[in-house]
Amino acid sequence: MDFKEFYKLLNEAITKEKTDIKPTSENYNTYLFNRYLSFYVPEIAVHIAKTTNKLGFIPEENDEEMSFNCIKAILPKLPMVYIDYIKKPAVVASQEYDFDEDEIFLEAKLNECSKREIRNLILDYAKRSGKREIV
Repeated sequence: MDFKEFYKLLNEAITKEKTDIKPTSENYNTYLFNRYLSFYVPEIAVHIAKTTNKLGFIPEENDEEMSFNCIKAILPKLPMVYIDYIKKPAVVASQEYDFDEDEIFLEAKLNECSKREIRNLILDYAKRSGKREIV
C-alpha cells in the first residue's frame, strides 16, 4: 500500500483540501481509513457508522472511489492535527536478561497471552524491584 497517497487522501477527506489522487486498491482501504479517522477524532467513527448504516450504504469491495466520496461527504471539515497512534510497548533491555524460553512459553499459554507480554511483565517487575536477576 502506498501510504504517502493514503495520507494525502486522508487529509483531503478531513480538511476538504483537493488533491489530484484518485482512490484505488493501491492507496485506499476503507477499514484502515476509518481506523485512522477514529484515531483522529473518536466520535467520527460513530458518526460514520451511524450515517452509513442508517442510509444502508455498503460500498462494494472494489469500489474505493465510491467509498471515499461517501466518507468525504459525511465528514465535517476539521483542522489538521497530529494523530497520536496507539503503539505496543517496546521490550527494553531484554538482552540484559537471560529468559528461559520454555518457561516463557508455558506462562504465556497458561495466562492466554503472548510471550512478548510475559517478557514485558518480567522486565517491569525487575525494574520496579531494582533486581538485575530474574527469579
